[in-house]
Amino acid sequence: MSDDYKQYDTVEGFSKVVMMEKIEENSFNLSVSRYVENFEREELDLNVINAKVKYLEQNLSKIQKEINNYLD
Repeated sequence: MSDDYKQYDTVEGFSKVVMMEKIEENSFNLSVSRYVENFEREELDLNVINAKVKYLEQNLSKIQKEINNYLD
């Protein structure tokens, strides 16, 4: 980590050399996440997610009914 600082290099997902103009554009915000993206963006298929949510809701409903039967 200290070597990266001393080398003054951009390391993907870790550090980035930024010009003062860019820092000024960002209101002098030095938050690393402002300049370095440390994760890969994943494409989400909302139809798949929605299907999974429906499946989980159905299972939850069944489990809740079973629990209520034990409690009665």
